[in-house]
Amino acid sequence: MNFYDIEVKEEADMNYHNASKNFALRILFNPALLSKLSSSLASNPVSQIYFFERFPYIDGPGLPEYKRAIQQYLQKKTPEAQIFGNTLLFLSDFLCNKSQNLKKYHSRMMKFDVNESMHPFAIARFCWH
Repeated sequence: MNFYDIEVKEEADMNYHNASKNFALRILFNPALLSKLSSSLASNPVSQIYFFERFPYIDGPGLPEYKRAIQQYLQKKTPEAQIFGNTLLFLSDFLCNKSQNLKKYHSRMMKFDVNESMHPFAIARFCWH
């Protein structure tokens, strides 16, 4: 995804933020496109932020393509990413009534200590559990 290779000069750039949202929506609503791009999106540091972290598809975790994309995103090993990704997988299985995996995702999240330096989104998702 060449769009996510653009160097972001300011994290709060609303033009880039809105363009990312529009790209994310096009990808998310096309399961074949999501399957094709998910590996690239999951490995690119900018798309990790602007595709996965800023625009989580809350209705998407039940979809196999999105769930696979989140699993690929978990290659990002920061505590925030691990909390975020495993929370989405937890939510997916909870909403799909697949309780056999809930303990697994919960225990993955609980390995991390939350601190004030973490992004508030990760802290909120962690505290939700």
